[in-house]
Amino acid sequence: MIEYRVFYDWVYGPDGKGQVRYQAFGNWYDAWKRFVHFWLCIGIFVVLDSKVDQWYMTRAEFGDEPFWYKILFLCASMQVMMF
Repeated sequence: MIEYRVFYDWVYGPDGKGQVRYQAFGNWYDAWKRFVHFWLCIGIFVVLDSKVDQWYMTRAEFGDEPFWYKILFLCASMQVMMF
């Protein structure tokens, strides 16, 4: 039993209450925030997918665009192609 003493004390504690009791519902806000953030990012990428033509980079007129536009377009098209 000595090898599990740290885990046992963490779960049950010396007074019988332990720390798990305080952590059971302490992460709800962070979990919901990540859940909403995930669906928000998916929605943004779905909108980008309809707006960004991934094959525009292969055309000659893409070479006339400014450098900052090329970088942003490249990043957006790579993100869209992931889904």
